[in-house]
Amino acid sequence: MLRNFLWLCGVAWLAACSNMLTFEITGQMDNGEPITGTGVARLDGNGTIEVGTDEVTCTGTYDSMDMKSLQLTIPLTCSNGMTGVVNVTRNSDLISGYGTFVIGGKYPGTFEYFI
Repeated sequence: MLRNFLWLCGVAWLAACSNMLTFEITGQMDNGEPITGTGVARLDGNGTIEVGTDEVTCTGTYDSMDMKSLQLTIPLTCSNGMTGVVNVTRNSDLISGYGTFVIGGKYPGTFEYFI
């Protein structure tokens, strides 16, 4: 119940300010290489994520209005032709979280995000 209330408050705040919310992503590959990126949650549900290193950028889309679960799986397509997947765990505040990713089946890493 509280989670739904907080989500509705967040949506109301988002709607009052704009039709989208941008969040920063920071993390690192398991080899220590830093990753950065941004995500965009839109009221129409067309969410996007872009993460990368100095050498490669990966992008994906997700349903930003899906509040059924705190867990999301987002497929990625990378600028070097590889594909990957991001597994996101949203915190109960729904505006921050953390996760793991794997690029090309062999390049893992971790990240966190916040608004």
